[in-house]
Amino acid sequence: MHVDQLCKALDTTNLDDEIKPQISASDEYRSVSLNSLQRVATLGVGGFGRVEMVKANGKVFALKVMNKKHVVELKQEKHVMSERKILLSSNSPFIVK
Repeated sequence: MHVDQLCKALDTTNLDDEIKPQISASDEYRSVSLNSLQRVATLGVGGFGRVEMVKANGKVFALKVMNKKHVVELKQEKHVMSERKILLSSNSPFIVK
């Protein structure tokens, strides 16, 4: 992603100081469970885990998989929760909530 694309994406992101945790999956995604996901490929590997390309109901998703034990050992829980808050507060059609 180029810097100008990233800036546009950030401009359309709604970052509230107070983020109320909410899970509001649309009806289209309510039936998707971890058991229904078919792993296609690994997209990337990072410090806390990896991102997998998965498929469900004919749709393709990126799924971030983290090792909770590793996150706790590195004392990175706050970083993970911050990322979660940012993703929940973003207003993007590419993020399933």
